[in-house]
Amino acid sequence: MKERVPGLLGRAMNDRLDLFLRSEHIARDQAAATATAATQKGFTYKRPFDASKRPGRTFTTGGRFPTFLEWRATADRVAFDAQQANSRVPYWIIQEIGTGESARIREAGETVRRGRPSREEASVRSPRIPSQRGRLIPGSLAFGTAEGGNFTPAGAARGEQLYLRSRLKNAPVQRRPLVITREIEGQHFVQKGGEAGFRQYRTSVLAAARQAFAGQRFSP
Repeated sequence: MKERVPGLLGRAMNDRLDLFLRSEHIARDQAAATATAATQKGFTYKRPFDASKRPGRTFTTGGRFPTFLEWRATADRVAFDAQQANSRVPYWIIQEIGTGESARIREAGETVRRGRPSREEASVRSPRIPSQRGRLIPGSLAFGTAEGGNFTPAGAARGEQLYLRSRLKNAPVQRRPLVITREIEGQHFVQKGGEAGFRQYRTSVLAAARQAFAGQRFSP
């Protein structure tokens, strides 16, 4: 590049670069906030969060599940806080992907090669959630539309969920085991948050670049 005004380009450019870098840092914070909001909004409780505990369900959040789904701005990226989610709501990935499905977890700047991932990549970067279709439902559980409400046959009512049979009214004695016939559908709330955050970041950074370097004309 040629300096049209000798000695001025370096100082002026450094000032503009500093302005741009400060704006980029702000853009990362804004993108993290946008991604977090979209991820938390994208999550839907499929089972009432205030329902009683069931056998095998050791984690309860009391309606705070979405608060553990956060994106954070670090020194060089915006990333989903999987460590917090794994610790506080470890079943988040089941709700994100769905049962009987797999996904690709990507790191910032990672290039995904074509073809199937290697065995090592598949175990770390491509988790697969086992299918639940065909699983037997314990006889202690039955379908209903509310804790303490009336029993409903499987598929007979909208919004029905599994509850402890002892907590439902008019629940008959189970003669034959029930079998799960549907998979849990993935909600993709983390994916939606990442897409929303990236759109926010791209818009903000492009605007910051235009502001920082507007009117600059350099000739090679």
